[in-house]
Amino acid sequence: MKIFARRLLFLTLFCSVAFPQSPGDDFRSLQVDASRVIGEIHSFQGLNGPPTAVMAGLPDLVERYKELRVGQVRTHDFMGPTEIDSKFDQDNSFLPWLIPDPAQRAGVVKAGNASVTSGAVVYYRIGRSFGANVNPPPDFDKLANVVKHMAMHYNQGWANGFHYHIAYWEFWNEPEIF
Repeated sequence: MKIFARRLLFLTLFCSVAFPQSPGDDFRSLQVDASRVIGEIHSFQGLNGPPTAVMAGLPDLVERYKELRVGQVRTHDFMGPTEIDSKFDQDNSFLPWLIPDPAQRAGVVKAGNASVTSGAVVYYRIGRSFGANVNPPPDFDKLANVVKHMAMHYNQGWANGFHYHIAYWEFWNEPEIF
């Protein structure tokens, strides 16, 4: 796995040098007039991943997130409620690489649905976490219907749901990786 990581790093660095952007690459001009307000700049104080520990030995970061004024938490790799059809198996080929200790891995698999809010705005990612099954859903229409109803549940109160006004949604992150 170390060889793969080194090759990936090399490829990333090579591409950043080999394919630089030039001034003729359709850049847009941005002008700022600080004398008047025409909108709001949203905070980029966002983090990826839950503030709660998903395995023994990791810290509970809820208070740190609050102290840092983290304004947005993306639910990518939460290993929990945003996973529509993930199936975590302790023997999945990715999980031992990610979590070598079998006892810790079992704890992560078991505690996959635990989460606590830190008061940040939710960037709700619906998909699968690293270490889950990699095959595409067998029925994309069914997946789209489930996602639609999840959004309705959390934002419009559908099926005794909520009115959380979640503005940021991401569906199926990085499907092209596998």
